[in-house]
Amino acid sequence: MLAEEPDEVERWGRKALELARALGSADVESHALNNLGTAELQSGRVTQGRQDLNRSLDIARAADLPEHVARAYTNLGSSAVLQKRFADAHEALGAGIAFCEDRDLDSWACYMAACLSLALADQGRFDEALAAADPLLEHIGTAPVSLMPAAGAAARVLARRGDDATPRLDLALRLAREAGELQRLAPAVCAAAEHAWLSGDPGAIGELTESTWALALAHDEEWAAGELAWWRMLGGASHAGARRMAEPFALMLVGDRRAIGMWTERDCPIWAAYAAMLDPDASVADQAVRALDGIGAAAAIEALLRTRREHGLVLPRRPRAQARGNPAQLTARELEVLGLLGEGLSTPEIAERLILSRRTVEHHIAAVLRKLGEPTRGRAVAAATRQGLLPV
Repeated sequence: MLAEEPDEVERWGRKALELARALGSADVESHALNNLGTAELQSGRVTQGRQDLNRSLDIARAADLPEHVARAYTNLGSSAVLQKRFADAHEALGAGIAFCEDRDLDSWACYMAACLSLALADQGRFDEALAAADPLLEHIGTAPVSLMPAAGAAARVLARRGDDATPRLDLALRLAREAGELQRLAPAVCAAAEHAWLSGDPGAIGELTESTWALALAHDEEWAAGELAWWRMLGGASHAGARRMAEPFALMLVGDRRAIGMWTERDCPIWAAYAAMLDPDASVADQAVRALDGIGAAAAIEALLRTRREHGLVLPRRPRAQARGNPAQLTARELEVLGLLGEGLSTPEIAERLILSRRTVEHHIAAVLRKLGEPTRGRAVAAATRQGLLPV
């Protein structure tokens, strides 16, 4: 299953399932259903895959098999993240993390938190993504399987904001290449391709993605093939040959505006903006720029504008935040946090006022200090007041 060979999973999984039921072995039955369900999801059979995984979960819970419960939640959640089904991802990962934390199943909880950070990064919830990823990256005992998605998520957030993503990206790539599995390689390599585009070096994407692209085609993996094809198109590399491709990416590649709606329905503003990037209508691209500005994706805005210019398309307006004299390019949420700092509120008080976790508030404050170039909260408030970002 991890090697993404669905025919072999079906062959051996059904044998295991038959034997498990004949012997009355709940653990083997749960495990077999888990592998079968995950392979079905990988093959695009989402309804059947979710059904088998939920059956695996039910059996494990009834038989009090916590490791199998954790594995079912993990594969339900991680598959949903890879397929950009974010509502399903949050449901499975939230329940799974809570289950594992209650039972000290730390390795499972860490991996699910890392998967959650990937979802949050694509949903434009950047501070929450870093709040989920950073503790894993800072903890010396985090397993490589959890470090890979956490590092990839952090790299994408930092790159989209215009911050230095290289250390996180290098870690994700190194570990993914050591693992050698498509499910590890595709997210890391796609993060590297996006970083190359954001950094103004799309010509590097072809070579960077070549071997993983071949692997995605060999495994007929529609979501990996879809995203890789998108980046290869932007990099001027061949992106033909996929037998299956996830529909939102397939629509993006032919400039079909329906892709924007599909990404919006999935609560994925980053990809909705990317889908609008090459639309001939400047007003459509303008909406994309404003959406990216709202989540603080400054580097993504610049890359979008650069790409439209290279394609000879009319440029949309610059973000309003820049036009109204916000040189630090603070997001709406960061400005809100800054205003509360100006009122003298502490981190716990801000968290309570905005209904956020303290860690998320701390990430917002760190972003404010970084963008204003000030070492303390007091000096940041003073600088913001001088710049007219806060009332005198």
